[in-house]
Amino acid sequence: MNELKAKYQEAIEAEERYRDAPRKGWVKPGSRSRENQTIEVPRKEAERLAADLASARFGSYCRLYENMALVNYMEQLAEDEPDAVTCPKCYHKFLPGWMGGKCPYCAAEDAAQEKVEELLGGGEA
Repeated sequence: MNELKAKYQEAIEAEERYRDAPRKGWVKPGSRSRENQTIEVPRKEAERLAADLASARFGSYCRLYENMALVNYMEQLAEDEPDAVTCPKCYHKFLPGWMGGKCPYCAAEDAAQEKVEELLGGGEA
């Protein structure tokens, strides 16, 4: 969780840095090092990309939090039942009546992975 917060803060700082970045040329006259070069993309484009990165990081943070809350709730429901089963792959508890005896956590992870691969594969074409 702290790692995601740090990445989100880093994205926000990048957005602020790009917003205030100097235009084409050199930041300090007389120094021609790579660190002294300025960005040569439109300022609005760099700001938008940094804002999109920050939004994506924040969305990942929220998704992870909601996922953890849902898993915790589902496990609490399963723990109260005497026929609860522990998945040998992910070690989460679930009821055999859920999804025909398949682990809902592993099934959700597999479905998400397939969706991500489909989206990434669709972008290449």
